[in-house]
Amino acid sequence: MKAKLFYVPILLLLLAAGCDKDKYNKPIGNRREMVAGSTWRVGEIKDNGTVASLGCKHDDLWVFSADGGNGYIDDGNDRCNTEDNTTFAYEVTGDQRTLHMWNMDNKTDYGAHFHETWWLSFEFIYMTESEMIVRYYDDQGLDGRQHHYEIRFVRAN
Repeated sequence: MKAKLFYVPILLLLLAAGCDKDKYNKPIGNRREMVAGSTWRVGEIKDNGTVASLGCKHDDLWVFSADGGNGYIDDGNDRCNTEDNTTFAYEVTGDQRTLHMWNMDNKTDYGAHFHETWWLSFEFIYMTESEMIVRYYDDQGLDGRQHHYEIRFVRAN
């Protein structure tokens, strides 16, 4: 009887290890194809683990051109600023785990101070045809503090 009881904790440990409760970086799929030619709406922003108010970002659209290299953030009707939409260049890395964006102008505020040489790296956390969750780190935000952002996008087209 004692021998059987010995195996129960081991079996439970193996079962727990086999369960993937976190959807971190899954499924891989073809993220490059899912991003190119798509439009995404911001669904939720977390700042250091706390859900942040979307405010004027609630109607923002992130548009990625079908050519796989350029895009823009449409500020929508509830604009965060009075300037034109933010443009950017982008690429999905070969291992499809990171979305790089660069040549961003300073017309938007997603926690970081963007400028034309700034390189923003979004780490894919989760992505399907209809949902994309990315994260990035800002070592010194506009407030001078470190921020860990997680943005959930919902596909708009």
